[in-house]
Amino acid sequence: MKSRKEKFRKKTSKGAKLLVGTLFLSIGVGSSITVAFADQDIHGLLSDWFAKQQTTSIETIEKAIMSEKEIQMQRLKEELQIEMNDAEKQLEQFTKEETKQRVNDLKAHTDELIKNISIDQTEEKEAIINELDEILNESIKKMDDIRTTGDTDNINE
Repeated sequence: MKSRKEKFRKKTSKGAKLLVGTLFLSIGVGSSITVAFADQDIHGLLSDWFAKQQTTSIETIEKAIMSEKEIQMQRLKEELQIEMNDAEKQLEQFTKEETKQRVNDLKAHTDELIKNISIDQTEEKEAIINELDEILNESIKKMDDIRTTGDTDNINE
């Protein structure tokens, strides 16, 4: 038994296929080639054809360049963003390290200053001693005066 596909297959001859192929080929070739007659300007036809081809080529090139430019601009933006992020991280790390170093330097300097603190109070001590000596001497003198004179009225002076 024959399959359905085999039963209803249309039979086309090789000649019909050749005719259809030749027809398409002649239409394709005929549409791109123009016939120049003896009374037409061949130079003008060629110039027009080259101008059309040039315009088509330029448009194709411009489209390709614009498309590639957009792709490359996007790529450049992405790479630039990555580099900026890396630079920001590096700068942040550098700032942390430098801050830590400066704080440690400041602590060391403060420790050195604290270690070398020496307050010289000899002048203040001498002034206090001199003042106390004067008070003592004056008190002794008053007591001696009271003893010799017997005057108790001058005690509060």
